[in-house]
Amino acid sequence: MRPRILDDAGLAGLVTRLIVRERWSPEQIAGRIGVERPDLSVSVSTIYRAVNDGRLDSPELERAKRGIRARLRHRGKRRHRRGGVCDRIKVFTVGTCS
Repeated sequence: MRPRILDDAGLAGLVTRLIVRERWSPEQIAGRIGVERPDLSVSVSTIYRAVNDGRLDSPELERAKRGIRARLRHRGKRRHRRGGVCDRIKVFTVGTCS
């Protein structure tokens, strides 16, 4: 098996700290590391892959169900909402009788 970029303890610690403490997204982390330290460049997909595989989870985060994944911001609409079209009240209009 080939070595992974985030197997380096220093880089993995930096990425974990930025996600957990600073609440940065993987896009922000990859962009900032690429500008500040080009020798440690890491892609967004590499960060997401490590997060989803659980390779960045520290012992205190492993107690949580999703570990470090729960620390990422989730924007946009929730996919599964309670209720929906079936629970809406139907409004009927009554026409005027002549």
